[in-house]
This record gives sequence, C-alpha cells and structure tokens, in this order.
Amino acid sequence: MMKKCGTILLLLTAVLCSCNPKGADNSKNATPGNDNVTDASGDIAAETSPAEIIGFCDTIPIDSYAPNSPSMKINVALEPLTLDNGTATARAISSISYAMSGVESDNLSDAIEIYRNKLVSRYEELRSDYINIRANNEEPFWLNHHYNVKGVCRKGYRGYNNYILEYDEYEGGAHGYYYTAVHTFDPTDGHEVTLDEIMKEGYEEELLDAIAAGLIRYSKANGITELDRLQSDTGELFISKNAVLNDSCITFIYNPYEIASYATGRIEVDITYEELKHILK
Repeated sequence: MMKKCGTILLLLTAVLCSCNPKGADNSKNATPGNDNVTDASGDIAAETSPAEIIGFCDTIPIDSYAPNSPSMKINVALEPLTLDNGTATARAISSISYAMSGVESDNLSDAIEIYRNKLVSRYEELRSDYINIRANNEEPFWLNHHYNVKGVCRKGYRGYNNYILEYDEYEGGAHGYYYTAVHTFDPTDGHEVTLDEIMKEGYEEELLDAIAAGLIRYSKANGITELDRLQSDTGELFISKNAVLNDSCITFIYNPYEIASYATGRIEVDITYEELKHILK
C-alpha cells in the first residue's frame, strides 16, 4: 500500500496541475457536494438570507497615527447552526469556537469575537517592528494581513449536520494559505461524529484503497502501473479527517500541501456509500 500511495501522490503533483480545472483560486470558493453555496466572489449565496449570517468585516491599522499604515482585514461570515435541542446546539458551537480560536463558547457571536480579539492581539505585537521599519523609510507591505472565514452548514448522512469552515489567510510571504476544516455533528446531542462511528472495526485499509481509486478518477489518470518504479518523497496517503458525510457519498478533502503541491490546490475525493458497503456499519 505504501508504494501505491507514494506513486499516487507523485501522480497528483505531476498530472493534476495540468489537467484539473480546480486551481488554487477556484478551490477557495468551492464547497464539497454543493456548488451553489458560494457565488463567484466567494460570498455566501442567496440560499441563506443575509440577515441570518453571523459575522462582521473589520479593518485594523497597525498604527492608527501613521498615514497609509499597513492593516489587518478580518471578514467572518458564518451560517447559523441549530440542532434538535439547545444543549446539542451549544455543544456543537463550542466545538466550532474551539476550532476557530482555541477557546470554547456556546454562542457563535461570542466565538467570532474571541477569534477577532485573538487576531488583533497577535497583530498588535508587530507594531514595534513596524515603527522601527518606518524609521528607515521602508514600506512593509508584508504587514497587510487578511483573514477570511466562511461557515456553511448542510445536513447529510443519517441526518448529521456537516459544518464546513473555509479559511483564507495571509500573514506575509509569497502567498497566502487557504484550507478547509469539516466538523460533523449528531443533531440529537451535538457530539462530533467520526468515521469510527459509521465504519466497522478495521475499515482503514479498505477505505484507503477506495480513496486511492478515487484519486485516480479525480486526476483523470489511466492508472499508475508505469509509475510504480518511481520514487516519491511526498509522503504516505492518509484518511483525511476533513470528511463531509453527504447523503450519497463521503467527500474527503485534502488541503494544499497535505498530499500534493500548493499549485495543485484543494483536492476533493468522493466515495459513494455503495463503494463502502462492506465496511459501513
């Protein structure tokens, strides 16, 4: 399995960049299993009323007294999450809050405020560096940071609620980084559902084989036989924890750098429940 996985990862790096229409820019605005959730600008589409979206847009200069000061922009737009009862909802939101900020909160508005304050506090630590740079009449454009967070909620398998968080961040450097984090909740009690709950014991190897086959389909490859002799230092294929439990399939999401290059973009592999019938509980 190790040899096959290494070959597939090499295949993805070599083939996906040239033939996959989902480049890095397009991947940021895609949501697995639901192409209508976001519009071309990356904003939450009309499927959810703007009045229901919880979030804010803010710009914080690193030095409010300096003209043309670099600034940090924060844009958060989260769909509300409501489960079968208040206790379940609070438990799930607490998980989302911890994922965003490292602090638990049972209210999305409070969670966003905690997330914002954490970013602002960290950004303010760079102020002294900025002042020293300005003293030398330099323009530190790399201090123009941005953070965009979008949250989409969608029901799926067995009535579970998939909450998909999409991040787009820039903190200096050659380019920013975007990634997706998936949290799936049981609506009855709000606990976070894992693959172990829906799969039979010892499912891992068969699931990895299914994901490997899905990667070949995704890259439109004819196979990997001729590549078996090649070596790859990309790493071993793994079962992504970012798995969206849709009604008819599981979408495994691999963020940039996880199994392929940044240029390849986000990779989504759909595996139908029919393919997994032997390992599903």
